[in-house]
Amino acid sequence: MYDHNRASSKRYNKFKGIMRLLPHTIIINSQCRFYALDCYITVGNLGVSSGQVLSIADGTIQVHLSNRTNELNVKIDDRFFVNGQVFKVTGIDDFSREGIVNLTCEKDSINTVNDDVVNGVVGGNACKVDITDGAPVVFRSNDESIATVDARGLVTGVSIGQVTMHRERHKCPYKRCSDG
Repeated sequence: MYDHNRASSKRYNKFKGIMRLLPHTIIINSQCRFYALDCYITVGNLGVSSGQVLSIADGTIQVHLSNRTNELNVKIDDRFFVNGQVFKVTGIDDFSREGIVNLTCEKDSINTVNDDVVNGVVGGNACKVDITDGAPVVFRSNDESIATVDARGLVTGVSIGQVTMHRERHKCPYKRCSDG
């Protein structure tokens, strides 16, 4: 004889999940350290405007990231690019869903001086990098048919391929060197 009460008293907790490809990568600039974060973005209110099929009508998006974001110290007012538009973090929810951090973000304006629009990095132009350490250095490319490097360290691509850039301290930094 089958005991229905005994069978139903043994229950298992099962969870359903949705696996999603994280189709967006945002780059957060945290004190000139750049972190690329894969994320899923949802928009609550889409509108139609002239010259565009869809737009973000109210300027608000939700960005869903893994809880690894907490280690990177993402803060309110951090900014990032998504599809050529800049957004600013206005809210951080790291407790509603275990393992997920939800960022509430609003559309922000592009700072044409500091934001690197070409590479999609907010504040990228404001981060100065000194790879010379103040000492006289020489830069060189191991294959100038692929890429060249100038005296300031600016690399210019010439063709597709792999290249290695070298930075060497100048051999005689405090006196004038002879060519001989």
